[in-house]
Amino acid sequence: MKNERLFPFERNKYFYGKLLTVRDLQLEQKYVNDKRRLINRLLHGAGIVCGLNVVYVDDQTISVENGMALDYGGREIVVDKPIIKKLPMIEGFDKITDQTSAYLCIAYDEEEKEPVHSIANSSMNYEEVGEFNRYKEGYSLYLNPKEPNIEDLSLKRIVEEEVIIYKDRNVTIKHLTPRFANPLEEMQMLVCVEKHGEVKNIEFRYDVELEHFTTKNGEKFLRIEFNEKNLGDKEYYEIPYILKANNVKQVKGTIKFNPDTFRMTLGDTNYYTEFSKINTVEIITEDIKDKVIERYYQLNMDELVECTDKQEIILAKIDFIKEGSHYIIQRVVNNPLNQYILNTELKHILEDLKDKELVTHAIKDSGKKAASDHIHSSETNPLQTGLNMASGTAKIDFGIEPKYKKIYYSDEIVHGLGIGDANIQTAIEVVGEDTASIENEKLIFGDKELFKELDTLPVIPKVNIGVIAYPKKGTFRIGVQLQETTDVTEINIKWWAYKKVLSTEDIEKKEIEVIINPDVANVTCRSKVNFTATVKGTDNQECIWKLNEEKAGSIDQNGVFIAGNVPGVYEIIAESKEDSTKQASAFVVIEED
Repeated sequence: MKNERLFPFERNKYFYGKLLTVRDLQLEQKYVNDKRRLINRLLHGAGIVCGLNVVYVDDQTISVENGMALDYGGREIVVDKPIIKKLPMIEGFDKITDQTSAYLCIAYDEEEKEPVHSIANSSMNYEEVGEFNRYKEGYSLYLNPKEPNIEDLSLKRIVEEEVIIYKDRNVTIKHLTPRFANPLEEMQMLVCVEKHGEVKNIEFRYDVELEHFTTKNGEKFLRIEFNEKNLGDKEYYEIPYILKANNVKQVKGTIKFNPDTFRMTLGDTNYYTEFSKINTVEIITEDIKDKVIERYYQLNMDELVECTDKQEIILAKIDFIKEGSHYIIQRVVNNPLNQYILNTELKHILEDLKDKELVTHAIKDSGKKAASDHIHSSETNPLQTGLNMASGTAKIDFGIEPKYKKIYYSDEIVHGLGIGDANIQTAIEVVGEDTASIENEKLIFGDKELFKELDTLPVIPKVNIGVIAYPKKGTFRIGVQLQETTDVTEINIKWWAYKKVLSTEDIEKKEIEVIINPDVANVTCRSKVNFTATVKGTDNQECIWKLNEEKAGSIDQNGVFIAGNVPGVYEIIAESKEDSTKQASAFVVIEED
């Protein structure tokens, strides 16, 4: 299929006496197909919907189970019955020369069937075939010795960046980093190592230079070392490294591979590379999920439905030993590029499982205190002096059909007391029909069954309540788990948030200390250096950057210093925003070019 546009849409206008031609009837099919395919592409994506598992049969044979996929043009690929084939019988096998692996691909295909005589061609004999009466939709299977690149097609490009730093016939090494990070928060960088064929005992090392990031030890470079002997013999490895973003805002941090430090050993052979590669991460103050959604909706429709000519869905990666016309299948890896499409029901199931795992530890069990450090129960006495308080009501919606043992969650609630530890207390709010009567307003703490004989309560389901707080954001969420079947579709949870008011003595007792790294930097005129500040003794890491002399150059809110044109020694000051009396100094030596 060519790179066709699925829009704009045009359909037939019928009227009495209209002469229908082949063009009109073809347009009728195209209109329906293009609309359905556009919906498939934009709402569901591309990948395997169900089935299509590739099964190892013997040393020379594979089987593809029946199933369905959607390609990047939104077209349905349906395999109605299992296929069993030997590798040489699959298209593309003859193009595999010295490779030891290949990718089994499936693509949409169609063929003409039912040959018929065309009465429009008078020059033909009646017995001769002029046209075909049907199109049969199907598929084609083929082997591709090259690893397909679907990064431009997948929406994963919005949330992560994959950079290949080294690749040859033996091994591929990649860096996988998120697109976004928050200041002073940790993020994970993955070093991915994929072997090709019968390669063993890979060993390599190299350095990565960090800008606006540090390691756990506060260093601005990271040493990557890999020795397969210590990890066992596998085909694919993922080695995680934790990096921390500096206290900067709205800048692009970089993770730069230094090719001069790269050394790789395979057996007795050493390998090198000359090419520098960079991963870029935007350091933002916004919520990362919100930023991803914003970035998605900045894409126009042409960007989302482009490349409709790239149709292949990768079913499996097949590793084998091939010697001339002889071969042996070693391994079959299904869907190596994770081209899956989840249906709506499966998404809901996975979301439920994820939510249960997220706050299982936050649900109260028979009045016992939850174990999380950030879960605050109602056992703490709120009637203390020196507290700031906020309160509100959260409505928990159980939906049309409440489910026993299911956990329901509130939206993220801002309690308004600022960042830092806060105590959250909750109760079930009961309001009777007569809102003017004080007898009809009740708050139930703990087990409502204790008050059956003492008071008449409306129908309230038995629930467990938990709270998960986010001290660095000044927010929290409420989780409610149904402990019995009920017809009640919603419940109101009253909440109170308490936070200690710091007195002047408390503030003075806090030992706030500002540390600048590096403390001394040697630069040339008009060059740039990045300073970072760590504020100990407080959660507030914000600093105000200053220069003691204007001719030193300039420094922005992120600590990025650009040297001026006058050589000399100049002082750089970082002042704590929380306590302006707490400062630290660093010195920059500007030398002549």
